[in-house]
Amino acid sequence: MSGIDNHDRNEYITTAEALALFRKLQLEEQNQRDEGLHGAELPLEISEYLDGTPAYELKEEFKRFKRQIAKYKNDNWNRPEQINKELIPELKKWKIDTFQVVSSIYKYSDNTRAQARASTEIYTQLQYLQQIVHFDNDEDREIFEGAIDQAAKLATFGFGQAKFQDNDAKELATKALRVPASLKHLEKTQDEDRVSNAFDQEFIAKLHQERFQQRLLSSNYQQKQAQSRPFGRGGYRGNQRGYTRPFTRPFGGNFHQRGKGRGNHFASSSNTNNPTDTNQQA
Repeated sequence: MSGIDNHDRNEYITTAEALALFRKLQLEEQNQRDEGLHGAELPLEISEYLDGTPAYELKEEFKRFKRQIAKYKNDNWNRPEQINKELIPELKKWKIDTFQVVSSIYKYSDNTRAQARASTEIYTQLQYLQQIVHFDNDEDREIFEGAIDQAAKLATFGFGQAKFQDNDAKELATKALRVPASLKHLEKTQDEDRVSNAFDQEFIAKLHQERFQQRLLSSNYQQKQAQSRPFGRGGYRGNQRGYTRPFTRPFGGNFHQRGKGRGNHFASSSNTNNPTDTNQQA
């Protein structure tokens, strides 16, 4: 009996241990829910490499990575495709819907990120197996470690390419919007939603303000041009011979009925009481 009592006594845990175990289970459950909803954190080595490497270096690394990837024979799925050269001039004449093109690029970048996330998942799983698997020889271990490295490179390549595709879409949209040069330096910020906009609210507000200023300048310029036209190439020359007062009406009316004399060519026939030059009266 004493043996049974000792065995039962060993199964008991203290209240503090029970609370600690309960908190641990709660935390694990919360982490699982967060990962299912928002996703797990990107591995630090991948995010640090992407954040700390200039864009031009990333592009060069990605070119080398593509050349090093193993090739497989299957033209139906593996062979790249391009537009026939003789059709390119005709395609360049076609007016396209910029929104449709930009939306398509964003769709492709989303697919690229999905591949990058899958590669990241494989990478983390291989890292876990690396800690518990024992290899019989060094060759097997090198193959396994090479697979881990390749998965990390593929994940980095995917996230980087998706960002470059987003930049291409944003650049195309910028050209279509005819964004003033004074606003092109503005960078976007992360939106509260899980999908971020290409241009943040500050950019949109300044874009509208800049366009409003351009319309004002254009309107003022047109008004000045309209005001200067009635006076001819020489402008207003004061009270000279053959001129009585500055013309204050727009072109039109009886302007085409002006006479051959030296009087006021801009006077309207409906107003016969306009003063005339003293030289003419003489």
